Amino acid sequence: MSIDKTKDKILKVSRELFMKKGYDATSMSEISSKVGINKASLYYFFKDKEHLYFEIMRNSLKNILDYLSEVELSYESDFNKIIKNLIIKSANDSIIAYILDTDSIKSNSKSLIEIHDGVSEIQRIFIRICKKHKVSDPQTASEVTLNAIHAYAIKSSCHSMKVKPEKYAKYLSALLEKNK
Repeated sequence: MSIDKTKDKILKVSRELFMKKGYDATSMSEISSKVGINKASLYYFFKDKEHLYFEIMRNSLKNILDYLSEVELSYESDFNKIIKNLIIKSANDSIIAYILDTDSIKSNSKSLIEIHDGVSEIQRIFIRICKKHKVSDPQTASEVTLNAIHAYAIKSSCHSMKVKPEKYAKYLSALLEKNK
């Protein structure tokens, strides 16, 4: 297996384990075993479990930030479409919803601060999108919408979400449209 494919497999398996068991309950030994490599090889790619976890988080954040940045630069005015796509991306990258599942990571960790900064950037971009679309209270609209999407991502990762993304987006976008 090539280096890139091995790294991708490590990230995929680790992401699944972190989602299923949480950060603290997932070990590097378990990750290396499931990937089919020895533990030393795992450490070749990632210094430690914390670095591996935050690489996954960075990738998830980047996907969401890239999408929102694209929306901000476009002339997309359909809140339903924007929110539906954001829900789908967030649900697909739902590990970002679990950033608080890191009891053993120090709160002043450089990587954790970077992730929190990324989440704050998502908020800032969405506020600007709301302003661009003349939502009356962009700060509150952003907070409520992003928290609702966050909750959707958590519930969908547990397979307990009964409402489809389209219907959820339609409801949230109606709230935004109503507050113009």
